[in-house]
Order: sequence, then structure tokens, then C-alpha cells
Amino acid sequence: MSDTYTKLFRSIAASTIVSEPVTTRWLWVTMLSQADKAGKVYASVPGLARMANITLAETEAGLQCFLSPDAYSRTADNEGRRIEAIDGGWRLLNHAKYDAMRSEAERREYKRDWDRTHRSKAAKAEADTSGKSDTNPTTSDKSDASDPSSQFSVLSSQVDQKQDQKPERASPNGSRLPIDWVLPDDYRAWCEAKHPEIDPDGEAEKFADHWHAKAGKDARKTDWLATWRNWLRTDFPKAMKARAGPSVQAGPASKTRSAIEKLQALKLPETPHDPDMAAQRTAGRPEQVALLATG
Repeated sequence: MSDTYTKLFRSIAASTIVSEPVTTRWLWVTMLSQADKAGKVYASVPGLARMANITLAETEAGLQCFLSPDAYSRTADNEGRRIEAIDGGWRLLNHAKYDAMRSEAERREYKRDWDRTHRSKAAKAEADTSGKSDTNPTTSDKSDASDPSSQFSVLSSQVDQKQDQKPERASPNGSRLPIDWVLPDDYRAWCEAKHPEIDPDGEAEKFADHWHAKAGKDARKTDWLATWRNWLRTDFPKAMKARAGPSVQAGPASKTRSAIEKLQALKLPETPHDPDMAAQRTAGRPEQVALLATG
């Protein structure tokens, strides 16, 4: 008995079997479902009637219809007869023809499914291995080796994908800083060599925030490494100056206070007050007289 299923072709709806009584049509479907790979149905007439769930008379009438010639049959073989009696049952005469048609359709469907599945695997393997050396290419699935057509499908898929891949060219309008940008090693090395006083990681965060937040054409650059170097040369010194705040220039008043504070800080030895000695000390030194007067 068939251990899979019986495929009904859509052409059955246009065959002469549909003009027969319902019980005859159902008996034919029952015999199709019970046929083995050779198209043989083993059963007695009463047993076939039980399988089809029709009466014995309806079964006999149906079998007689299948054993008789059919002038309107689309198949000229066997004068349009559908079955022949064999020892222990019946043989479906057109079974081999329709089994070959079914097998061919199933093979095409299987090949479509196989190609669809393995092309996806090949595409995924190609994506996973992109950027790696392909001097020793291998197939993405070991089962490919057992099917020559599968190797051709996989190789064709890989060739098509490589042809579709075009070398990337820098846009003349530049590009934005990638949203997942992190400081590359060559950027870090240049910073450490040229500006050791700068923290590369801390400055990279400011650099990324600045260019991610910036809009318009000014946010697109053709050379981000050059932009990083200019950032450290110009923007970093500006930022440091802004963080330090405006410098306070000392005016005349502040200079005077500073001189007084310095003078007061001097610890002169204590001496008795002697006007003559004071006059002698300041004689010919008008700048000291003025400085003492301000005290």
C-alpha cells in the first residue's frame, strides 16, 4: 500500500469520470488512495465496498465502469479503460503515467525548496565571511557534496553575489560620523604622539557628541581623521581657554595695594623714634618718603 499520499491532478475535474454517479467517482478516489507503487489495489469486492463506504451493488457498477472502454477518454491506451483485473484485485492502467508526472512535479518543487533554502544559507555564509580571505573557499553546507546540482547552485549564488558587490567609493559630499563611532587606534595614536596633554577618550566623547548633534551639510566630512586632527589643534585649545574664564588685569589701584601689602609684610627692626635719624634715612630718597606717606 502507498505509505505517503495520493496526488489528485486538477485535470481530473475535466475527465469523463465526473459524469459518472457520485458513488462511482468516490470508488475511483478510494482505489487511487489504496494503490501501491505499482498501481495495484488488493481487495475483494465486498472489502472494496467497505473501504469506499458504499453498497455492494454500487461497487460492482463502479468496477464495471472502470473495466469498460471509454470512447471519450483522453488516453487512447487500453481503449480508455481505467483498470484491469489481476490476481487478488485490480491494477490501475494509467497509474505509471500519472506517477511519473507526479514525481516530476515533486522533483521540481523539491528543487525549488532546496535552492531557496541553500541559497539563503550561502548568502548568510558569504555575509559572515565577508572581510576574510577567500583564497580557500569552502561550501557552506557539508550536504552539498552529495548533490552535484547543489554545488552548482551554491557556487552560482556566490558568483552572483560577488558580481553584485561593487567597491565602495567615497561620496564627494562626505558622510556623517557613524552613530556607533568609537575612537580608532590610529586616531588615538596621533593624539598621544602630538598632544600628550589631551585625554583621547574624553576628547573623543566630546568630538562624537558635537558631530552627532550637528545638522546640515557642515556635519558631513570627507576625511574624519583630518577632522579629528583639526579638532585637537583648534577646538581643544578654544575649549580650554573657555573653561579657564576671562583673565583679570591689575589696574593702578590694585598695583598700589599690592605694593602696600608687600611693604607691610616686611618686618623692620624696632628702633626708638628719632626724627633726626628718620630724616637722615630718607634724605635724598623721595620715593621712600612718598611710600611711607601713603602708609
